[in-house]
Amino acid sequence: MKKLRWVLTIVLAVISLVLGCKGAPTATADTALTSQAAGQVAAATPAGQLPQMKITTFNVGKADAHLIQVAGKNIVIDAGLPEDGNTLVKRLRALNVGQIDTLIMTHPHKDHIGGMVAVLNSISVKNFYDPEIKYNSKLYVKMLNLLATKHIATNLLQGPSVLQIAPYATLEILWPLDKPQRIVSQDPNVNSLVMRLVYGKYREMFTADSYKESEYAIIAKYPKDKLQAQVLKVAHHTSNTSTSWEWLDAVNPEVAVASYGNIAGVDKNKYPNKKTLKRIKDHNIKFYGTYEQGDIIITTDGVKYKVETAK
Repeated sequence: MKKLRWVLTIVLAVISLVLGCKGAPTATADTALTSQAAGQVAAATPAGQLPQMKITTFNVGKADAHLIQVAGKNIVIDAGLPEDGNTLVKRLRALNVGQIDTLIMTHPHKDHIGGMVAVLNSISVKNFYDPEIKYNSKLYVKMLNLLATKHIATNLLQGPSVLQIAPYATLEILWPLDKPQRIVSQDPNVNSLVMRLVYGKYREMFTADSYKESEYAIIAKYPKDKLQAQVLKVAHHTSNTSTSWEWLDAVNPEVAVASYGNIAGVDKNKYPNKKTLKRIKDHNIKFYGTYEQGDIIITTDGVKYKVETAK
């Protein structure tokens, strides 16, 4: 009996030691976005000791392409139009992007995935993420086939979850939710990714081409403190389909960044949309647009941030 108790004591001690060494779990794409989970990384941040983060919104016309650089990590969100693919690759290389650690597709429209093929063929990609929206286009199929050929696993991003992209840096995935909870629509825009970048005390909301109905669903789903951000990437190239009054109230940004451009045969006053601009102005938000100001670059140490433009 004494020998049995001695063996049990040893076993329990080993189990206790193993559990104690595991520590707190790292936030991943499978972590529920509760107030506690979303704040885990931020709470552990050493105030005033973070390396500089650089966020570039590229001037790619009526399209989206963003680059986040921090702690030696490169995160690319969308890749502009097909005709801009090779140019985007050159611009990424000029910014010392030798490898993309995280490549994110917000939705499968060509003004967001157009340059993906050129990027995948030119720069090593470690991880690819998308919300898995069904869409029938040759470009989308070509991109998926290229991912398979290069043995790059595709990872599902949907809310509520947290994706850690670098030390002390996370993307909180707010939308879309799992497939049974998504908005039923033939338009991929309505279920495009909406994500909040969290780095120290800095917050930036990335909205892709989400619509007002997406915004209302997000507002109903999450507490207000999980929506607020100093910087808002304006959805859908400033179209009036998005950036509702209620959304601006919820996010309460100081700065709005928009990616848009003129299109042949389209009224030159369509982008930026005047009604959207008025809502932004009425909220006393500083507005930056790529068409007039070129690339928009934000740098932050996790506390303060600075906005610069190429023009």
